[in-house]
Amino acid sequence: MGSKKSVNVGDRLDRLPFSRFHLKFLLLIAGGEFFALFMIFGQGSLAVLVEHALGLSAVVGTLIIPTSFYMGMLVGTLVLGRFADTHGRRFVYFMNLGIVAVASVLAAIMPNYILISIFIFIIGLGVGPELGVADTYVSEVMPKNSRGARLALVYTIAVIGAPVASLVMYGLSGFNLDLSWRITLIIVAAGSTIMWILRRKIIESPRWLEGKGMKKQADDETTMIEKRVMKYNHLRKLPNIVHTTEVVPHKKVGWGELFSKKLRLRTIMIIIFQYAQSGAAFTFNVLVPLFFVDKGYTITSSILFTMIIFSGFVVGSIFNIGIVDKIERKYGIVIFILAAGILGLLFAVTSNLYLMLALGFFIQFSFWNMSNFFHQYQAEIFPTKLRGSATGLGQSINALASATVPLFMVALVISHGLLVTFVGIFIMIAIVIADIMLIGPKSSKMHLEDISNM
Repeated sequence: MGSKKSVNVGDRLDRLPFSRFHLKFLLLIAGGEFFALFMIFGQGSLAVLVEHALGLSAVVGTLIIPTSFYMGMLVGTLVLGRFADTHGRRFVYFMNLGIVAVASVLAAIMPNYILISIFIFIIGLGVGPELGVADTYVSEVMPKNSRGARLALVYTIAVIGAPVASLVMYGLSGFNLDLSWRITLIIVAAGSTIMWILRRKIIESPRWLEGKGMKKQADDETTMIEKRVMKYNHLRKLPNIVHTTEVVPHKKVGWGELFSKKLRLRTIMIIIFQYAQSGAAFTFNVLVPLFFVDKGYTITSSILFTMIIFSGFVVGSIFNIGIVDKIERKYGIVIFILAAGILGLLFAVTSNLYLMLALGFFIQFSFWNMSNFFHQYQAEIFPTKLRGSATGLGQSINALASATVPLFMVALVISHGLLVTFVGIFIMIAIVIADIMLIGPKSSKMHLEDISNM
């Protein structure tokens, strides 16, 4: 297929200064992500509450709540992540929160754990594409020199959902322990519905439109963005375009393209990375309440301690905004996941409550810095025609690890204690470091079109 050297929508978007348009766009992304992360990081506390209300064991509770949810995410990221490439970013972002809202209401009113697990699975199905599509969407709309910081801003706002989830369940458990988990799901349904309505105003990615050959629509969207930026920033003219790239319309491609000669190593790297890092991070996230229950603290106290530890996500993400575009992505991933691993081993051997809370806080601080680096990283290293599919594949592997590894780790905690569990987590962290350093390419501040023309 022919190509031409011209100014494309990516060149035009990359020269734009930050404006209220960009902020509104980021808030529409972050609002939905807030409820996604509320559910993702609320799984441990939710499982503890359901176990108590229904009289279930820790293993069964883990199966019907976190495992069902993450298996739903696995399917959602694969299927709906692919839809983001075939039907558009906006299509998926408008649809997925509707699924979450309906399924959350139904899960909240189910009478037994089998039906609850089915609708928890469907909630996961809706949550599944949220993070991967966000990585793709933000990377394609934000200017290249600040896209890392802008995506970090989205995750900073969204990850407030983690401590808020614990706070909500802590408050509700003190009010009515048996109904607390049901009310929590109703809150998720209400918030998801509000964001589903607001997201009707979100734009389609001009880069996706151009890549699909819809040049006029892409040009119209970009012109609209430019006019808004000029209006909001009181500009008479926009900065000059300093970089031009070839416009190569995308041929129809399938999943197999991810394993083509040019992309195979990157795809394998992401698969290994996502399984190992998710196995490490989400084992800690899901099992934090169980760690404290295992040490003899009450359910309500354990959820309160979880909220304190999860506040490390927010502080870490705020810190990350200032560094994510200054450190090469792959090195940022390695530095912070190594820090989390070392702190985790210390967490496992301490019995002092205040030291556990401090270590737990900085573990999550480190994990979330790593997370902000990798969310931008996995979106940058794949071409636009496959970016949704690639991030969807990565997040599906993430969900698979989140569904399977914590279940195994619950058995380890019960049978062998915290130290053995954290040694297992550290081994997964070592795999991440080797994978990223040996195979992972550099990506910071590259032009997305240069990647897309691979």
